[in-house]
Amino acid sequence: MKRLKLWLSHNFALKCTSVLLALMLWSYIFFVFGVRIEKKITIQIQFTNISEQYLVQVDQNYIEVRFSAPANAIDQAEKNIRAVIDMAGYSSGSYAKEPILSFPRGIVIENISPSIMEVKLEQIVSREILVRPQLKGELMKGNIMGNIDLNPEYVIVKGPENQVNQITEAVVTIDISNANADIFSSIEAVLLNQQQEIIDNLEINQRIIKVYVPVISSNVSKIVPIIPRFEGNPLFRIKSVQIIPPLVTLRGNGAVLESITSAYTEAITIEGLKESGTFNLVLAPIADVLLDIPEGGYQIQIQLEEDIEVVFNDVSIKILHLSKDLEAYFLEDKIQVRLYGPKDILSKITKLEAVIDASNWSIGEHLGKIELLQLPGEIIAHIFPQKIKVKVIEKNS
Repeated sequence: MKRLKLWLSHNFALKCTSVLLALMLWSYIFFVFGVRIEKKITIQIQFTNISEQYLVQVDQNYIEVRFSAPANAIDQAEKNIRAVIDMAGYSSGSYAKEPILSFPRGIVIENISPSIMEVKLEQIVSREILVRPQLKGELMKGNIMGNIDLNPEYVIVKGPENQVNQITEAVVTIDISNANADIFSSIEAVLLNQQQEIIDNLEINQRIIKVYVPVISSNVSKIVPIIPRFEGNPLFRIKSVQIIPPLVTLRGNGAVLESITSAYTEAITIEGLKESGTFNLVLAPIADVLLDIPEGGYQIQIQLEEDIEVVFNDVSIKILHLSKDLEAYFLEDKIQVRLYGPKDILSKITKLEAVIDASNWSIGEHLGKIELLQLPGEIIAHIFPQKIKVKVIEKNS
């Protein structure tokens, strides 16, 4: 113990300096030539040689890299590690690609996760999409809305083919709440898919749409008849049509209403109709005009009538307007008549009058045209034969 105290007390400053130099030397050797340190980092993948026509899509754009390096170089090494995937020569599709690492000398790559990445290339396409106005709220009472004008009416959407093909429409929402004057606005268009979900990661050539909504005061009214429009052919004849109620009140600007004399229905499909009945109908809209629709709406009563054919054989013929000093003889004095038309009319016809007009006839043979008298206009008649020979001679005194 005495020797240790003696040693410590003898040249103490020199001995402290020696210990400090030894520690400094050890530290220098450790950090310059010492043990390797292991570290894990996350780096972003860089894609090269991608055509402008394609877009890269990956589930994750980062990989984890575990590496080792000398203690003195560890921080610098981390900054100089790069991960690259070369897409030269690839087209649309999915590919399994291995990231290629570049790093300084002296670094050892211990592990990469993931070592293989699924890379998807999608072609960039453009498509024209119609812009649809969507209204929010209602105009102030006593006003009607004219035709909405959008500029532009179409937008061009650009992006990955799969996403662009999902777009069904571009929508601008126009707030017309309590408006009583024309609306001018600039509104952002929103892209929607079939499920009406917003798609906002695509490029649009013009996202802001200029909107003009004319608002017209409906201070003038006019009552006009309703005219039905039919589409197709029924199996039977239409006997009568009645619209209930038959009139509609129009409201709008006087200058607009002045030229309107009637309102039309939307097309009423009667193709193949075989029974009479009452049907609901819808009035066709009229630009810049408000239609006062009754609470119960409009109905149309269609009365059908069956057409039948009736045959009359051996119909007698009379000669009319023959000169008093002449006589006529038929070479064939009986004809057949076929009548076609509404059942309720034909069922009442029991006798026909067939005549030939002999005005200005002279002695000789004539070809007389047969006509039927007092036949209702709805009836179609077929006469066989239509003309017969008549011999005219002088009457015996």
